[in-house]
Amino acid sequence: MLEDGEIYEIPNIVRFLLQGSLSTGIWDPEKAIRELFKDLGDPYWKTTPELVRSIAEEAVNNRITGNQIRMICLRFGLSNRADVLIAKFKAAGIISPKLSSVPEVNKEGSPIYELNPSVAIGFSP
Repeated sequence: MLEDGEIYEIPNIVRFLLQGSLSTGIWDPEKAIRELFKDLGDPYWKTTPELVRSIAEEAVNNRITGNQIRMICLRFGLSNRADVLIAKFKAAGIISPKLSSVPEVNKEGSPIYELNPSVAIGFSP
């Protein structure tokens, strides 16, 4: 329950989404991702929103494998940064590991991630 004086933690991406929507009235994940990664000092902050858009487009039911993310990174010329980007996406709250059964991970041959719905909704057609 929300109570006066309570302190809540939210993922960084949600904080940037909320700040942006409060100032503009628009839910803009691309801008929030760009600003977050610029704030983090990431050298590829300008192209990161397009990378996340590709992840959202390839995700099925907001789920995507680590191998799929690596292939997307390869298309963007960032194959050497795939693991770093996955770690940054997790830390930012853009993706999170799917708590799935071992057989599902074994079948995919890769970890499975869920895309934050707050981000995915902005990339919906």
